[in-house]
Amino acid sequence: MLKLVVPEGQDGETLTRCIGDMLPEMKRSRIAGLLRKGDIRVNGTGTKKDTDIFEGDIIELYIADGIEDFLPKPEVVYEDELMVIFNKPQGISSIPDRKDGKPTMYDVAVSYMKDTGEYNVDTLSVPYVCHRLDHFTGGLLIVGKSQYAFEHLTQAIRQRRIRKFYKAIVIGDTGDGRAELHDYLIKDARNARVKVVRAPSREAVPIVTRYQTEETNGRLSRIDVELVTGRTHQIRAHMAYAGHPVLGDDKYGNRRINKKLGIRHQALWAYKLVFQTGKNNSLEYLDGLTIETKHIDLPYVDLVD
Repeated sequence: MLKLVVPEGQDGETLTRCIGDMLPEMKRSRIAGLLRKGDIRVNGTGTKKDTDIFEGDIIELYIADGIEDFLPKPEVVYEDELMVIFNKPQGISSIPDRKDGKPTMYDVAVSYMKDTGEYNVDTLSVPYVCHRLDHFTGGLLIVGKSQYAFEHLTQAIRQRRIRKFYKAIVIGDTGDGRAELHDYLIKDARNARVKVVRAPSREAVPIVTRYQTEETNGRLSRIDVELVTGRTHQIRAHMAYAGHPVLGDDKYGNRRINKKLGIRHQALWAYKLVFQTGKNNSLEYLDGLTIETKHIDLPYVDLVD
């Protein structure tokens, strides 16, 4: 049995579409067959109808297959002895959540290291996800191949010696130049949200987001974003606070426009990593390296009037 919990971005979707998004390697015909046979339950109740589902609903699939049989096969953009960098698809979480059994990039990394023969629990040669991307944000994800690699890579990320860049489509006209946003962020863990505020306070942490406009038609803009400080939902919340929410983001953005344009997931993709690791440290060999993917799966919108 596989247990899935419906995430925010699938709220209001049909049951079969939601399962297909969360288990991308499961064929739609297989999902339809399970539904016909009554092998799918929603919130404990069996159903043979392709009903609408909502955030927090629990979907149970009564099948013999293991979760590894339905893992996506993301592009490996870079690999060396310490790490592997995947191009994470949208619709898969970075790390496991105790509440559900959805496949994650951690599961993908375990499967990958087993296939390459590098996985060894006794020597702690197991994957460690070094940072997170939101469930419906795609892009470059660094996975260390050992505890040693994890410690050194996460330290470099905290010290901003690994710079992270994103492509995004946002609502409104962002102008024709560069901008740097400085504000503060308050995390509301209970409601899985954050709030951006102008003034510092005891519970607020400083955030910095840089962006440059690549193209705009006055209604939508395509921008290049540098995540200077890496806080939860930072780009989504910060751009919304600045008046330019990410297209497709229902949590911080404009649901009416998202629905009108038929955009189901946030148009946000982590496409580039720049390593400025410095000399005389374990990551010196990476200093000056830029990793970039050309496979950026953003929705098509016509920015030409």
